Amino acid sequence: MNRKGFELLEQIEEKSEDLKELLKEPLLPNSFRTFVGSYKIGKGLIKRELLQINDQTLDKIGLTQLSMYELTEGNDYHGCLDHIFDSQSLLKEFGSYKLQTEHWHKLGFIQIGLMDSSDVLLLGVREDNKDQVWRHKPSVADKIGAKSGNNVFEFIRNLKESIDYENLTSHHIELDQIYRNISESYWRVRTK
Repeated sequence: MNRKGFELLEQIEEKSEDLKELLKEPLLPNSFRTFVGSYKIGKGLIKRELLQINDQTLDKIGLTQLSMYELTEGNDYHGCLDHIFDSQSLLKEFGSYKLQTEHWHKLGFIQIGLMDSSDVLLLGVREDNKDQVWRHKPSVADKIGAKSGNNVFEFIRNLKESIDYENLTSHHIELDQIYRNISESYWRVRTK
C-alpha cells in the first residue's frame, strides 16, 4: 500500500456522451482536458484497497485513501481527495461559472471536486490562473485557500496512498487484524 499518484487512477476505456461534450467546453484548460480525456473521473476515480468487514454479507469498506500530506503529531489534516466530479457535474459547474454564482467564479475558478474535510477542489480557468489546482475551505469566503499544484497532473502526482485510520476506527478494527489471502483482491479482518 505505497502507491503514488497515477498508479491509483484508472484509465478510461470509452468516452461517454457527457465526456465528449465536456471536452468541447472552450473554458476547459488544456491539461485538465487531457486528464479527463484519459482517466476515470467521478466516484470511481480512485483505485482504493478494500476491506471486507463482514464475511456473511460481503460488506466492504475503503481501507486506503489518497492523501496530500502525511499525518503528523498535532496535525490531523492530511488533505485526502474524495473525488473529482464526473463529466455531468463538471458541465453544470461550467454553467454556474458563466452565471458567476459562487464567489470563486468571480476569482476565475471552477469547482472540480471535493476533499474529505469539506474542502472544495478548484481549477483556474482565467489566463492568470489557468490550469492551477487550489484547495479551498468554503467557510473562508473572502479568499481562496492553498495552491495544490500548477496543474492537475502535478496535483495527482503529489498524492499518495495511505491507510484510512478513521474508517478503521469507526468500525472498531485494529491494523494488526487486517490480512489478505494471496488469491483475493481485497483485505479481510481477523477476529480477535
